[in-house]
Amino acid sequence: MGLVSFLSCFYFAFTVLLLLKKKTMGNTYIIFGVLTYIFVLGYSSIPNIPQNIQGFSIFIVFSLMISIFGLMFGLMMKVFNKTNKISTIAAIIASSFLIVVIFNIKGYLTYMYIPVLLYMLQNKINLNIDKVSSI
Repeated sequence: MGLVSFLSCFYFAFTVLLLLKKKTMGNTYIIFGVLTYIFVLGYSSIPNIPQNIQGFSIFIVFSLMISIFGLMFGLMMKVFNKTNKISTIAAIIASSFLIVVIFNIKGYLTYMYIPVLLYMLQNKINLNIDKVSSI
């Protein structure tokens, strides 16, 4: 089983976990499930994409994979009732770890925007979850 297949199964299992925690997590499972679906669909269609835009599509799909991985760890901290700061830090560390594991220095520099994106995105998701759980 390759890395992408493993992560796809892992993302699906986490979506089911979010679905089970719907009362405290709100509609976050829909966003996470749609991102996972787009990732799986995008990755499976890479061989059918024309050669001249294949590199760009690989960049988009891998960016989505790393972002979903970081979001998953950030949301997991929220499932365990940790603070917003801890969930944001977990998202950034998880995405940075996956970037380091998969890519060399050039790839790390190419995907370095993802931790910054996750910082902003995780804060918005945390505020949304806090608003849902306070109702």
